[in-house]
Amino acid sequence: MSQMRNFKVVPTGVGRKDWSQNVELSVEPEIRSHMYRYNWAVEATLGTYAYPNTHVVLLQFQDRAGNLLNYVPSDIKYLMYDAVVSGDYKALTLGALYKYSYPDLTYLETILEIFGYGYVPISLARGHVFEAGRMYMISLNQWSEKATFNGSLIVHAYTDEVVG
Repeated sequence: MSQMRNFKVVPTGVGRKDWSQNVELSVEPEIRSHMYRYNWAVEATLGTYAYPNTHVVLLQFQDRAGNLLNYVPSDIKYLMYDAVVSGDYKALTLGALYKYSYPDLTYLETILEIFGYGYVPISLARGHVFEAGRMYMISLNQWSEKATFNGSLIVHAYTDEVVG
């Protein structure tokens, strides 16, 4: 069970600049100084399919020991904030994030699904917390009359070590 709590941020203190006096409430419970950026990027030449077939890219994660995993580890928290899916044509483009179970690869849910033409920006104002022990895949597809397309995918996230 989660609790939502609002609290005032003091305008002065160690390391706090004077320009922060207009800050009244903190909207995120995470401590930003303990977080760092984690990015996924893919560029590929892929074949176009008939709708609804799609190419998906498996997002790989690192645990605290630095091991590369196909699922979300339990010792580091991952928060996705935005992504961009694009192709080289002004054609129907899909930006979608899917969740699967691990290790049996059972489809669980579609977290988001956004369509655009040539370029799909995905912006999550509150972020999406990746669930520990799950696999995540993001789409990389364009539907057009051409046989292939050059697609690119960039996903931005923050990570935070879980203490305890």
